[in-house]
Amino acid sequence: MLQVSVNCFHCHKSLEDDHVLIDNFPSVKTKVSCKSGEGYLYLSSTYGSFQTEADIPLEDGEIVKLFCPHCDESLIVNETCEICGAPIARVDLDVGGLIHFCTRKGCYSHHVEFEDINRDLRSFIDKYPALLVPFPREDEDQEIE
Repeated sequence: MLQVSVNCFHCHKSLEDDHVLIDNFPSVKTKVSCKSGEGYLYLSSTYGSFQTEADIPLEDGEIVKLFCPHCDESLIVNETCEICGAPIARVDLDVGGLIHFCTRKGCYSHHVEFEDINRDLRSFIDKYPALLVPFPREDEDQEIE
């Protein structure tokens, strides 16, 4: 798994919260609106982890509305989840690119997208070089047993 830093795509401020740790890393702080009211929803900043904390109750299967805690703009974009049909939320990676994720509690649909593949992927690799898997070069002699 990979710990990422994300920003609001409206005001570009960091959504990182050092006061609430999830998976031993700062969480991603969002404002949430749901059936039980309004509050804060903290998401794991570890890509691939679905751990969350909220200061209000969220029901399984419930669709929530998410907002930036700085500018109060909606994090919902004009897309729907390919798995369950719920609205999709977006946050921007600090290295370029973005993460889309489903707003239904219990649906784990999410993906990374690079808007400018050359620039964003290069920045991503520069920040996370440990993710690279070395491949043998074609001109290297390989012994086959």
